This record gives sequence, C-alpha cells and structure tokens, in this order.
Amino acid sequence: MVDDTQLAETVTDEGHLASHGEPSAAALLGRTLGGRYHVFEFVGAGGMGEVYRAHDRELDEVVAVKTLRPELAMRPALVERFRKEVRLARRVTHPSVARVFELHNADGTRFVTMEFVEGEPLSDVLARSGPLPWGLAARIGAEVARALEAAHAAGVIHRDIKPDNVMIRPNGHIAVADFGIAFSLEDPTNDLVGTPAYMSPEQVRHERTGPSTDLYALGVTLFELVTGALPFEGDTAIAVMVARLDVAPPDPRARQANLPEAFARLVVKAMAPSPADRHPDASSLAAALEELASSFAEQAPLAVRPRDLARDPAPTVALAPFVEAGPEAREVLGAMRDELLLGLSTVEGLRLHLDDHEALRSTYGIVGRTISAGKRLLLEVRSREADEVVLSGRFPLEAKVIPALADFVLDGLALSASTRRRAREDIGLPPGAIEPWLRARRVFRRTFALDDGESLRLYERALSFAPEHAVLLAGHAMALVRFAFFSTAAPPDLDAARREIQRALTLAPNRPEPHIAAGHFALHAEDPVSAARHFRAAVRVAPGWPDGHEWLGRMLLEAGFLDDARARLEAAMAREPELYVLRWELARADGLEGRWGEAKRQIDLLERSEGQRLGRPFGMLRLALWSGEAEWIRQAVSDLEARLESGVFDPDLCRATVAAVRGDWGAARETCIAKGLLEPHASQRRSAFYAQVLCDLASAAGDVDVALRGLERAVGQGLFDVHWYEKSPSLRALRADPRSRELHATLRERAARIHDALYEG
Repeated sequence: MVDDTQLAETVTDEGHLASHGEPSAAALLGRTLGGRYHVFEFVGAGGMGEVYRAHDRELDEVVAVKTLRPELAMRPALVERFRKEVRLARRVTHPSVARVFELHNADGTRFVTMEFVEGEPLSDVLARSGPLPWGLAARIGAEVARALEAAHAAGVIHRDIKPDNVMIRPNGHIAVADFGIAFSLEDPTNDLVGTPAYMSPEQVRHERTGPSTDLYALGVTLFELVTGALPFEGDTAIAVMVARLDVAPPDPRARQANLPEAFARLVVKAMAPSPADRHPDASSLAAALEELASSFAEQAPLAVRPRDLARDPAPTVALAPFVEAGPEAREVLGAMRDELLLGLSTVEGLRLHLDDHEALRSTYGIVGRTISAGKRLLLEVRSREADEVVLSGRFPLEAKVIPALADFVLDGLALSASTRRRAREDIGLPPGAIEPWLRARRVFRRTFALDDGESLRLYERALSFAPEHAVLLAGHAMALVRFAFFSTAAPPDLDAARREIQRALTLAPNRPEPHIAAGHFALHAEDPVSAARHFRAAVRVAPGWPDGHEWLGRMLLEAGFLDDARARLEAAMAREPELYVLRWELARADGLEGRWGEAKRQIDLLERSEGQRLGRPFGMLRLALWSGEAEWIRQAVSDLEARLESGVFDPDLCRATVAAVRGDWGAARETCIAKGLLEPHASQRRSAFYAQVLCDLASAAGDVDVALRGLERAVGQGLFDVHWYEKSPSLRALRADPRSRELHATLRERAARIHDALYEG
C-alpha cells in the first residue's frame, strides 16, 4: 500500500510528483522586503518555495510571505501564470477563505503575501484524534463548501482541496488555504495539478476541470473525516489516482457502519465519477451539509493545539493623539503629527503601532501635550520597557518648527533603537504660506458634504508666497477638483489642476501629496484605474500617512472589496483622528449590506465627533430609502426640506428627489432625467453620481427604461460602484431586466481592474 507521505505529495503543473524537501536556508529572516514586509519567522517549505511570517508596515498586521523558488522565478511563463492566479485568488473574500493579498518582486525575491491563519491544519487534527463526530464533520464540510461557493462565484477553482489546506482557527471555524494553484474557469489548459489521493477523475484524465472538481475533493475529504481513511488505495501514488477511474466510489458505511444513510449518500454523490452526477454546485452541497449538521446534537468545536508563534523582534513605536489646550492648536498639531507619520517610515526597522491594544505593548511611545497656556508643545518619547523618558523637548506651537521637531524625534528614535534613518523631504514652507496652508489642509479634510471653495481660496493665498512649492501645488489641484464636483457655478479650470499635479510630481516624487492629487484628478477627469495606481503610489512612498489609506479604502468600498476597504479606512482614522468623517463611508457600506444597526452606530459616532446633527441631508435620505424604514424616511425628508434654502447640494435635484420619495415620480421625472442624463459637468464623478440617483429613483418607481439609461450614463462616466449596483434595494427592478447584464459585467470588470491596480506589488 502507498504510505501517507506518498499520498500527501502534490503533483506540479508539469505532471510530476513534487519533492518538497528541506529549505536551503531561512534566507529572508530579518530582512524588510520592498521596504514594507519585515520578515521575522520561518514557517516551512513547500513545492513552490518557503513560507515566512512578516509584519506589514503599511497596515500594522502580521501576514504570511510565500516565496517562489529561484528556479521557478526564472521561468517567465510560469511567473505570468502565477501572477494571473494571484489576481484571481485575491478577489475571493469570505470568512472561511485565507485571503491572498499581493504578488511582489522586491529585493531580488518574488513572493506573494497572504493572510496568516493562526491555528492547525485539519490533517493534524485528524492524525491526532481520528474520525470526527458526524455533526462536526458536516459543519466543517459545510464551511468548506461555502468557501468554495465564494471562490467559484469569483471565477476561481481551488483544485487541491484536502485536509492539509483546511486550517482550523482557534475558535473552531475553518479557513481554506492555498489558492495559489487556482485557475480561471475559462482557462482552457488541463495541466495535472493537485494531490493524488484527492484528485477527481477528470483531473487524472487531463480533462477540463471546473467547480465540480473541488466538490469531488471535498467528498474525498468528507470520507476521510468520518472514516479516518481514504476511499481509494494502491501500491503507488499513480495507482491510487487510477483506482478511481475503474470503480464506483466506496460507501463510507463499509468502514463506519453507524454513519447515517443520508450522510453516506451525500459523500458518495460528491465523489461520483462523472461531474454531471455530483451536486450541481457548492451552494447546494453546503445547504445539504448544513441540514445534516442541524440534525445532530451540537458538537464542541475542535480542540486546536496552539502553535508557539514568535513575536516580531523589531522595535515598535506608538504615536498617541496630542493633548491640546484649545481648538486653536489643532491645525499646527495636526501638521506636526502628519510630518512625524511621514518621517517614521524613514527609521529603518521601526514598526508603527496604530491599534490601541498593540500600542500599549510598543517599545516606544510618542506623547505630546500643549503647555504654557497652549503656546508650546511638550513632546516626549517614552521607553515602555524601562518606564522612562528617553527623549524630551519643548517646541513653540508654530508651524515653522515642524522640520526641526520631526528631525529631533526621528533622530532620537533611531539612536535609541540602535538603527538608522534615511533622509526625509522637509515641508520647507516660507512663513507667509504656513497659516493659510494649515487652514486649507484642515478645511479640505473636514469638508464633509459641501465645499464652497474655502480650501481653494486658502491654497491660492498660500501659493502667492510659494508658487513653486509641490505640497501647495498638489493641495490647490485637489481643491480645484473637489470644487469641480460641488460647484454649480462656472466650472474651474481642470487643465490648470493637471499642470499643477505634473509640476508637483516633478518637484517632490517622494512625498505623498502629489500622488494623492494625481489620484483625485484621475478619479474625476480621467480613469479610475489610473486613480487607483496613483493612490497606491502615495501609500508606497509614505506608508504611515493617512490620506493614501483613506483613498485606497474609498475605492475598495465602491469596488465591493469590503474587508480590504474597512482595513484601509480604519488605518486612516487611526493615523488621523480628523478623518472620522470616513465613518459615513462605513455607514453606507453597512447599510447596503443590510446591517442597519451597525450603520446607525457609525452615524451616531460621527455625530458625536461633529458635536451636532449630521449635515448631510441628501445622503441621509438615500440611506433611509435603502433601509425602507418609514419613520427614518419621513425624518430625512423633513430634514432635507428644512435645508433647501440654507445651502444644500443642488436644490433642484433635492426637490425632485423629495417628490419621487413621496410617490410623485411624474413630477420628479423631467428634472431627474435632465440632471442624470443631460447636464454636462467638469467632473465625470459628479455626472456618474447624478446618474446613480436617477437609477435609484427611476427603478424604485418602476421606470426601468429610464433607470437603464441612467446606468448607461454612469458606466460611461467611469462608474465602478459595484457595491451600490448589486446591493441597493432601489435597483431590484433594474437588476432583474436582462438589458442591464452587459453593463453589470462592465462594472465588475472595471472593479476587478481597480482591485488589481491597488494591489500591484
């Protein structure tokens, strides 16, 4: 008989059994790859390469780094195939899937970053405990099937489902790992990929594989879970593969006589030789397993043996919010904090902690508070371990001291941590430009729903003192673009914004502000995929700076990648408390997902930060409409009507929307069509937004022809808001119309390209 190690061998893409062997050396330990991933623990080796744990400096979290062996990395066709597989796999987002993040080529190493799952492989649990209780086996199988359902919906098949690739988390739930050999459903190749004991007959025959291939492997896994053995035997791995071609799948009751008949039938059906005889899809198999699981007494979750995980030895620093004596200090303190966040990335090997819990365990803490009646800042760097101040300084609360303050802290940290720091680009503003710049950046970040051009005027004043300053040019360009979205007067000159951005990028390519400005411009006047690349570049040059994470998060939300988006937005708010306005974006996303309790919690937190009722009546009415709550809708209509004469975004559109909400689509239709289809705008994002509003109102009124025209207009203006289209309750009638399918496909394809651009390594 073939032994377990033979059965665990994996067939490579060339049809040979791979020898995983021992790693040559844990060569990456202690290195920081691409200036982002600090590698601190070797985990193991596989057929593709070595696996490490690393700290992601951008998001302050631990990830898995999986390398591509040098001899494989030298094969361009294989690398391109690997790149394609990673792009597919990272689109799979589900609680039961171990996420795949990015493919990189940095410092001479090709590697992919993935979610690091704490826990234990299901294969280890089986080896230790033997067959599982029926109910527990059914529950685990159902979770795997739901993970496959999500993968198949994204156009991805796994092709190597087995207990080794099912991780049991400490809470007992599972994560399907190693989507590294996933293929597009449209991929015509039929390479032999998988593990012999779990291969489907079509894999063995080199026939076309598909979702049913994964269901077969899950059937084999279920057989193993309830019997403790594999269904097919042979003297060699090849014999085991061939065995399934000649005989019907065995009944697991031959080994476990007490197994319920319904469970046995399900396992045999999943292992049917012909894909046509298996379950039609992962969803139906999951539902059958869930029904089975509910028929058994509830089982305690699997006991997982915790792995002794190493801690990242790199020194860490936490930057606490500065304590201010009054609101007049906020602008200077915010600028000081920004420069420190920018500069911390220049201290080599130093980790920035943002999570409150982790910050308590950081090596160093930077704390600041205003003294001398709010005229000076006392800044201290404390060593947590020694419980002492290792650096202390008093600075005038003036923007002109920002460069000296940043250098003082960063040089002191580098010395205390026995490390080095790279050169930093100073802000270097002349005195007259400082005050309007501080106010402009604060107004721009805090502007929540309506921009009357205040930040634009402030940047113009600052530029009068420093017309060739990159940060001011970038800020002014962003203000121009923002004003183009909100202004109902003559549109601003966006060509001027383009020229300013190009000049800023030339003057300061290593500061984030020009890249953020370029992303804003592309989002409103060019291409959203280009915008994604610019925002990604901003994060790459300044991982600690909040605005890059903000805009990555905003784009990911609209593209429908909610978990990734939430991580970015939370990172932005942790870095910059003034960005609490992002809670509105989270509330919108939660509402579209039907989590109205969480959406209202985010709105409540936002109103507490504002200290008043939320000044976004039109947006609040859209949320209320999606919720379907009559009282909320009534209150939102009342609030919007009360604001019509005191400054709202496009009063005519607001009046038409109120009429439509009250059931008079006839009165609203002409205005909504004019706004959504006919009005020209300098900002294509504004045009798309008007068309979205038209879609919602027309579809809800049953006017699907007009809604379809609105969708065509929005997509033509660069819309990529897949989340809105797929989840808005107002769009049910539009989504049901077959004519919308092609536009939906365009939206999904555009969102996928944006996701790829955001994750280019």
